[in-house]
Amino acid sequence: MALRLSQWLGTTPEVWLRMQDACDLWQARKTKCPQVKPLKSRENACSPA
Repeated sequence: MALRLSQWLGTTPEVWLRMQDACDLWQARKTKCPQVKPLKSRENACSPA
């Protein structure tokens, strides 16, 4: 969609992607979400192959 808008309006796709990111962050900040608990340790994490 960003590519189509940029071609139609003579802008860059990055402009539209930045605006979408800003809108998404604004909406996320308005939404109450539960507290995220930090990880206790990384000892039990899987190691990369």
